[in-house]
Amino acid sequence: LGHAVYEAERYAIVHGSASSSPATADSIEEFILASSGALDADNLTVTVTFTPDNAAGSLVEIDATYDFDFMTALIPINDIDLQANTIATIAY
Repeated sequence: LGHAVYEAERYAIVHGSASSSPATADSIEEFILASSGALDADNLTVTVTFTPDNAAGSLVEIDATYDFDFMTALIPINDIDLQANTIATIAY
């Protein structure tokens, strides 16, 4: 999850409002899912905040939480929430 959020940050900072394909909250979430390969979209929550907007010099904050289910039938183990967060400055 951490690596996927890091890759989404890199995507977001070069896809500001001046780029030919500006990043949106939905495109960043899709990027996280594509970068991870193994995450179930139903268990992923992504919050993207642009401060003040998606222009160069603004900040993008990405918060992701993933409800990780252990796949053990013999030993009961509680699910855990994985979390990753990043803040970066939009370059373009």
